[in-house]
Parts: sequence; C-alpha cells; structure tokens
Amino acid sequence: MLRHLEMPATRNRRHLLKRSLAAVPLIVAMRADDPLRRALVRVGAGVRVSDVRLTPRKASDRATGEVEGDGGLRVVVDSPSGIGGLTMERAAGAAWPKRLTIRLKVRGLERFRLHDAASGLTLTAAVSTTDGTLSVTRSRAAAGESERAVEPGSDEWLEVRGYDSAGRPSERMPNGLGAVEIEVPASMLRHEARTLSVEWVDFFRN
Repeated sequence: MLRHLEMPATRNRRHLLKRSLAAVPLIVAMRADDPLRRALVRVGAGVRVSDVRLTPRKASDRATGEVEGDGGLRVVVDSPSGIGGLTMERAAGAAWPKRLTIRLKVRGLERFRLHDAASGLTLTAAVSTTDGTLSVTRSRAAAGESERAVEPGSDEWLEVRGYDSAGRPSERMPNGLGAVEIEVPASMLRHEARTLSVEWVDFFRN
C-alpha cells in the first residue's frame, strides 16, 4: 500500500509529520524552498524516502519519492520550466534502493545527465523524434576519458520510456510527451558514492 504525504500549511504540520513518518512505505512531497525541509531531515533521517534525500536545484521544482514494495524507489519530478536538476543523497550507512527510477514531468528531453561524483562517471541520454517516433541516443564520459556511445547490453545503459499526458506508455511524440522515465543502471547503485545528481533540459532554447 502506498501513502502520499502533502504538507498542509498549518501550525500542526510538525506534529502531522512526526506521526506520519511512522508509516511505511511513504511518499514525501516537498518544494526545495519549503521551510520544513530541515525539520523533516531531523525527524525522518534523510527524508525517509528509502533513506534517500531528494533536493531539487530550483525552488519551483518538486520532487516526490514513491517507495515500491520490492524495494525500488521511483522519484517523480514536476519541472514547470522544463530545465532543472536534482541531487539524491543516501543516508550514511544505508544502501541505495534495489531499483531507482526517475520520472520527469516534461514534454521532451533533449538532454538528461546522471552524474556520480565519486567515480567521475556521467551518463547522458538525448531523446529526439523521427516522424513523431521517439529515438534515444546514450553516451558516457569519465574523468580523463573521451565521451563515447553506450551500446545495448552495457551495464551503463539508461533505460528511457516515454508516457503520454494520460500516463500511458508511448513511443510517439507528435505533440510532446506527458513524462519521460529513466531507470538508473544497477551498476551505479553498487558504487560507493553517497550522492547521485541529475540534470535535464526538455528543449534547448535559442
């Protein structure tokens, strides 16, 4: 069973937070500028989303964590501007979730980057269209290495899925998508890094 916690604007918010954090699985939805974020970290040991703290780069973006029954974590990001970034930090002593998926509510995805600061590895995906059908190119770059393509079957492969405005899987984008979902490779979740960061651009502006 999945629960969703929205923080009401009342002076009872702190009490509601402490009571709700006792229940798992839990979804916590907070804006980057929410004044209760620090209290949430103190009470919930990192945001209590599978021991992963989510910090959007922009105050206008909202990141929501959905803990799944098999130990996976889906991070849903509402990005009104279509351009942004997110830092995901696991709690000290905790492991990454068994599966980590990022769903961006954007109409396109001309660039997506996933970066592991500890290893220096950056994985990139770019979504384009050919006659309205999605096409994805993937590459990787590490410190001291040139960027190169990632081939199918590689343990650094970024699985990318498109969804229409109704939330249904879609491989076509004639009028823009409703969301794009990216699955983080399991190989990156085995790294010692405590922090993974992502950034995205829906469409490049002139």
